Amino acid sequence: MLKGNLSSFHLGEIFQSLAVNNHTGTLKISTRDGSRSALLLSRRISLFSSGTRESLLIGEILLRQKKLTQASIDLALQEQKSTGELLGKVLLRKGLIDKDDLRLALETKIREEIYDLFLLTDADFEFYIDHLPRTPSTPF
Repeated sequence: MLKGNLSSFHLGEIFQSLAVNNHTGTLKISTRDGSRSALLLSRRISLFSSGTRESLLIGEILLRQKKLTQASIDLALQEQKSTGELLGKVLLRKGLIDKDDLRLALETKIREEIYDLFLLTDADFEFYIDHLPRTPSTPF
C-alpha cells in the first residue's frame, strides 16, 4: 500500500507515477471534513464512490444540459421514492431521456467529481495495489 498526503504530492503526480509503473488498484482519498472518494485504476479511472460531500445529482446535470424540465424531474423523483429505483432508470422507463442522455450525464458527474479531487490540497490518500472492489458500493 502507498499512502501520503496531498499537501506533499499533487494528485496528478500520483496518477502519473501509477500509470508509469502500470499499477492497478484502488485509490482512496479522505478529506479532513470526512468525505471520501474511491477510484478504481485499471487502464482508465472509474469513480466508484464519493463520500459525504454533496455531489452533483443526475437530475441537476440533466436540467443543466436542458434534457429535462424541473417539473419532469420532480415527477420522476416522486416515482423514485415509491419504487426505490435509481432516478436514471425511472427517467429511461418513462421515456423522458434516452440511454445516450443518461450516459452523458453520468460521464459529466464523474468528470466533475474527479476535477474536484484535483483541487484538494490537504487530504490523505492510500493506494491499494491490485485491490479491485467487488462492487461499486463496497470499494473497501
